Amino acid sequence: MENVFTILLVSPSPPPAFNEPGVRLVWQTSLEWVPTEKIHLLILDVQSDPELLHQARLFFPFCPTITLQPEPAQASCLSLEYPLKHFEGFTPELYQHLLVLYQEHLELTLKINEELDRLTLQLLQNGTEDFYQKLVEAAVRLIPGAQAGTIIGLDPDGHYTFKAALNYDLEGLKRIRFAPHQMLGASNDQPRSSTLLRFKEFNAGKIDPEIDKILKESGRIDEIQVNLSVQVRVQQKLAAILNLENFDSADAFTPESIRMAESFADRAALLMQRYMLEWQVQERAHMYKLLSELSARIETLNHPTEVAETALDTLMQLTGYELFAYYEKMAHGWHLQAVRHSAPLPFELSRLLSLNLTDFERLPRSVSTREVLDIPDFAQVVQPNPELYDLGLRSTLLAPVQLHNKVMGVMVLCTFNEVHKAARNEVQVLKFVLGRLQNAFERRTYLEQVESTREATLRTLGLALEYRDFETKGHTDRVVDLCERFAIRLGLSEEERTHLRWGAYLHDVGKIGIPDSILLKPGKLTEEERQKIQQHTLMGAEICMQMPLLPEPTRQVVRSHHEWWNGSGYPDQLVMEQTPLLARIFALVDVYDALTTHRPYKDAWDQQTALVHMQKLSGLHFDPQLLPIFVDLICDVYNVHLDP
Repeated sequence: MENVFTILLVSPSPPPAFNEPGVRLVWQTSLEWVPTEKIHLLILDVQSDPELLHQARLFFPFCPTITLQPEPAQASCLSLEYPLKHFEGFTPELYQHLLVLYQEHLELTLKINEELDRLTLQLLQNGTEDFYQKLVEAAVRLIPGAQAGTIIGLDPDGHYTFKAALNYDLEGLKRIRFAPHQMLGASNDQPRSSTLLRFKEFNAGKIDPEIDKILKESGRIDEIQVNLSVQVRVQQKLAAILNLENFDSADAFTPESIRMAESFADRAALLMQRYMLEWQVQERAHMYKLLSELSARIETLNHPTEVAETALDTLMQLTGYELFAYYEKMAHGWHLQAVRHSAPLPFELSRLLSLNLTDFERLPRSVSTREVLDIPDFAQVVQPNPELYDLGLRSTLLAPVQLHNKVMGVMVLCTFNEVHKAARNEVQVLKFVLGRLQNAFERRTYLEQVESTREATLRTLGLALEYRDFETKGHTDRVVDLCERFAIRLGLSEEERTHLRWGAYLHDVGKIGIPDSILLKPGKLTEEERQKIQQHTLMGAEICMQMPLLPEPTRQVVRSHHEWWNGSGYPDQLVMEQTPLLARIFALVDVYDALTTHRPYKDAWDQQTALVHMQKLSGLHFDPQLLPIFVDLICDVYNVHLDP
C-alpha cells in the first residue's frame, strides 16, 4: 500500500466508476470520522456543506485539496486549492493533471520546509530573539513578487503590533498598536483568509490620520503597488499577519505566489506555535524571577509604603498599564503614598495628590467590596466624577489592601492612551503584590505593638526613678516632650528622634545604683559623694548594655549627657563633637529642666534667667551651634522675651 496514491472524496453523491492502477479512491459523505491511512489528495464538495472546508483544514492542514464549487474560495487556507466546476469522474487526463498538481505541491512544500528548517536551526542555536525578523526575511525571499514585508503579531495584552519588517523602518512602525477589533479574523474562530489589495483601489481615508502618517514615514505606503496579507493562525486563533508588498506592479502576486504565501503561513504557524510556547515559558520565567526578587526585597521592608514603592516598579514591567499609584487610607481620607508612570501623563502629577478616592467607592463594585475591580472603559462608568473623568482615564484597575476585613490601602493602575482590559496574569501579579502589602501591614501593626510596649517599658524605668525622689516628679515626661520638640526643630529623622526619646527615658537609669543617702541628700555634696553620683552615667551605660535591642545612639545619650563642650564634663571628658550629637542635644534639655524646676538644693529659676545663664555657657558647657536654636525654641514655645 506504500505506493498507492490515496484520494479522499467527501461528497453526498457517490463518485462515478473509477479504476486507475496505483490509485485508491475513498468516498465519505462527511468528515465525522477520518481514515487511518495517509491521504494524498482531498476532493471536497463544499457546495453541499460550507463547513466542510473548515473541517478539512483541522484534520488535514497540509494536504493538497480540490474543492467542487463554481468559483475559487475567497478564504483559501490550504496548501493547494483547485476548483472544478463539473466533476464527471476521473479521466486519464484529469488524473495526470492531479499528479502534476501534487508534484508541484511537493516541490513547493520542499522549498518552504527548507527555509523554515534553516530558521528552526537558527532559533535552536540563537534563541527566539530574532524569530519574527527571520520569518519575514524568509517569506520575502521565498514568495515570488515580494519585495518587502512585515509581521504584525499578538502582544500579551491582546493588542497587535509590528514585530518585524524588511525594507521598512521597524522602530517607526512599532509605534502603531491595533486593538483586536481592528484585526480581521481576530474576534472569531474562522479559518485563515488571505487578502490581495491593490493600492490604486485603496481608500486611505479609512485609516486613522496618526497611523496614516506613521505608515507614510516608516512603511512607504505611498510607494506600495500591491499588498498580499495572509493570516497566521495558531490553534485556530489569529496569532500574526504576514504582509508582503511589491513596489513595481499591482499584478506582481500570481496565484502561485498566493498559494506559496498561504502554504508558508500554514507551516510557519507550527513554528510560531513552538516559538509562542517558548516565549510564554520565557515570559513566565521572567515574571517569576521578578516576583521572586520582589519577594526577597520586601522581606527586608516593614513599612507598607516602602513595599508599595518597590512593588510599583515590578508592576511597571509586568503589566500593560501606564500609571501606577498607591493610596493609603488615613484618618482624614486617602493619601497618595507612591506613584510611578511608564508613559507621559496628560496632566500634572501634582493632581494625583488631591485625587479623592471616595469617588471610586461610589462605583457599583467598589474598593469597599474588597475585590480587584477592573474598569476597562472608564467612559462607561455611570455618572463618573468630573475630576476623575477630566484626568483622561481610559482604563482603571483598583486593588484594595485588606487587614482584618478592613481596607487599609488601594493600588490604582490606569491607562490614558487606550482601553485596556486586565489580563489574567496581570490580576494574578497584582494579587501577589496585595498579599505582600497585607503582610507589610501585619508586620507594621506587630512592630507598632512591640514599639509601644518597649516605649512604655522604657518610660516606666524612667518614672521608677522619680518615685525615689518626689522632688523631681514629672522630669522624665518633661524632658522627653522637650527633646521631641527640639529634634523636630533640628530636622532630625524619625529614627533619630526615637533614639533620642529613648535616651531621655533612660538617661538617669544608673541612679538606681546610687544610695539614697547621697541621691536624696538635701545639702551640699562632698567631693567623694559628688564623684560617686557621677558614676550614674557609667552604671546607666552598663545597664543599657544588658538591653540587646537598645540602639547605640540611645546608650550614648545615657553615658555622655553630662559631657561638656570644652572637655570638662564626665565620665570621659569628651571635647566638642567627640560627644555624640544626641547627647549634646539632651544636655541642653536636661540642664534647662533642672534649672527651671525645684530641687532639694535650689529653688526653680524663671525661664528668662535660665536661658541667660545657659547663653553664658555657650562654647563651655554647650554646643555653640545648638544653643541658639534651643533658646529660640524655648522663646517660641513659652513666649519668653530676652533682652538683646
